[in-house]
Amino acid sequence: MTPMQQMLLGIGAKKKTYLDDVFSTDVYEGSMSGKVVNNGINLATEGGLVWFKRRDGAHEHGLYDTARGVEKALRPDQNVVADNSASWGLTDFNTDGYGVFRGGDVGAANQTYAAWTFRKAKGFFDVVTYTGNGSNRTIAHSLGCIPGCIMIKNLDTAENWRVYHKSIGAEKHVILNLTNAEADSATQFNDTEPTASVFSVGTDDAVNKNGDDFVAYVFAGGESPAATARCVEMDGTGDYFTTSTSSDYDFGTGDFTVETWVRIDEDYVTNNSYPTVLDARTDGSYTNFWVVYVNPGDQKIYYYTGGANRITSNVKIE
Repeated sequence: MTPMQQMLLGIGAKKKTYLDDVFSTDVYEGSMSGKVVNNGINLATEGGLVWFKRRDGAHEHGLYDTARGVEKALRPDQNVVADNSASWGLTDFNTDGYGVFRGGDVGAANQTYAAWTFRKAKGFFDVVTYTGNGSNRTIAHSLGCIPGCIMIKNLDTAENWRVYHKSIGAEKHVILNLTNAEADSATQFNDTEPTASVFSVGTDDAVNKNGDDFVAYVFAGGESPAATARCVEMDGTGDYFTTSTSSDYDFGTGDFTVETWVRIDEDYVTNNSYPTVLDARTDGSYTNFWVVYVNPGDQKIYYYTGGANRITSNVKIE
């Protein structure tokens, strides 16, 4: 570390947060005891949730969060409160992952597992606990943005999970552990959309029974209320982006991947000559640069470089 780096750290230089800092998918084999999963995520001081599923046998999912502790599990596919004893579940939430003790949830010997870690972080995920009062109310959260999904479980009573999702709105809800269709009820989320600081619960025992304790898993993903909160607005008529020439776009001769998201209207493809998705040309030449485009003949994506089509997708744009 250079003296300048030390000085910046000393005056409070802030580290950027990346996806790898807050989310991880892990697969491992259980060993009954002493298993440690190091995924680089700080659960010990930041907090969060780990969601487990045994892969090679019929067994319930297990949810372990830092708000309730390593010895307590919840079943997202059941309405029961399934707190475990100290002889099962996790041993630790660590600064770089978690420790696994034993049991079908997380560590049976010679069994394989998948686990998803969600660290608490603004703009990503939060774990909230509260005690019910039986009246319409708001609950504070720390996302700093509007939630896209909220999963709530009564910790003291065998009530079904209640889930808010932005796609159906606060007037409706779904039940995580059942196959029921969405239902309309103001007693769940009080017909009130969540904000960047609070979410609302109604009077139903599943979300706000007086005296019972609750946990809510709050995921980001809601839309920003700001009028200017958009990356870009394109009306479909002659719109495109350009950027200046840069050596950053020189991929060399090794393997590389270019990723993009695109939605192309079928009529537009049919009625326009070779609509372009990504174009790395600087002078109009197809010899030294590359182009990703849609062929109006078969409506498939093509990669063109060096004077010829090099890659053709097998998916028709429809």
